[in-house]
Amino acid sequence: MMSWDKRISELLKTSNEFDSRFSTSLMNYAVDQTLIREAAERYKLTCIDIDSDTLCFLLSGEAFSTVFSQNMSDGVSRAIRVFSNNKHLTKMLLGAAGVAIPAGRVFTNLDAAARYLARVAQPMVVKPRAGSKGDGITLGVTTRAELETAWKDARKVGKSIILERHIPGDDLRVMVVGGQAIAATYRIPANVVGDGQSTIAELIKAKNAVRARNPHLRSRLIKVSEAMERRLARHGLNISSVPAADVQVFLNDVANLSAGGDSVSVHHLVDPGFLRLAEKAIAAFPGLEHGGVDIIAENFGEAPETQAHGVLEVNANAMLPSHHFPLYGPPVDVADRLVRWYAFERQGN
Repeated sequence: MMSWDKRISELLKTSNEFDSRFSTSLMNYAVDQTLIREAAERYKLTCIDIDSDTLCFLLSGEAFSTVFSQNMSDGVSRAIRVFSNNKHLTKMLLGAAGVAIPAGRVFTNLDAAARYLARVAQPMVVKPRAGSKGDGITLGVTTRAELETAWKDARKVGKSIILERHIPGDDLRVMVVGGQAIAATYRIPANVVGDGQSTIAELIKAKNAVRARNPHLRSRLIKVSEAMERRLARHGLNISSVPAADVQVFLNDVANLSAGGDSVSVHHLVDPGFLRLAEKAIAAFPGLEHGGVDIIAENFGEAPETQAHGVLEVNANAMLPSHHFPLYGPPVDVADRLVRWYAFERQGN
């Protein structure tokens, strides 16, 4: 059997191409709503706009009706939304349910955080307590100087800062609907591959041209940032450097698609233990019937219990298009599964 890395490498040989029915005017959750509407039409269901500004709509049939706000159903309580928006509260809820999470603490004082960093004496992740899109996150912080820089980035997003154990590994987003993990997207940090002639800036432009043709990634182009330039500098590079042919250069530490990460559909390759872990994480949030779970591990092709791993986040408002429009790997029609759950399976039909 091929190793995890080898199987991913095979998928990365060819990027996906999608039709142009999703116009460039459709951005973010408007794409989600269009996917759900198309699925509803296939099942002769009704999908009615309630408020186009907030992307609130009604999905209904003969025996049911469910209101969605962006990607959340009306079963998501205010309390669960607060918990899922707060990374520390999310970890508390997951830990109470027996879900593996990275150990850490919340700080509002830099000196206190520095003392904690010195005491634990291991690489830490520094990130805002509440945030999204990978903003303000720094990995592998070990020194006071690194902490000060990471603290400054995180404070741009929020005042309360989390320091948690850095689990080396890769990033996986699993989509759970009706208690079942139905899709998994492996997320690779923003990167370019050298050709021996082009600068990193030119390679980014070419990579963005590919992303611009993807209905989900066209609004998530790779952007040059201070954090990117610092990362390149640590490896003796800058955006004018010319990488050798076939040399991969990583541009960001975080793998979020909004930070320029690549999406690879891998549900068919992931060890079932990680799918069960995602299902357990969603079950820890009462009333959350569908959502995304972010997991970190070194090898998603092997069982969780054989390696360090942890659940990082639970997303009550997880976007569907990352699974419909992966840059690589087989697309998964999550909207169809979502509609079938709320319209039929949830009703026992």
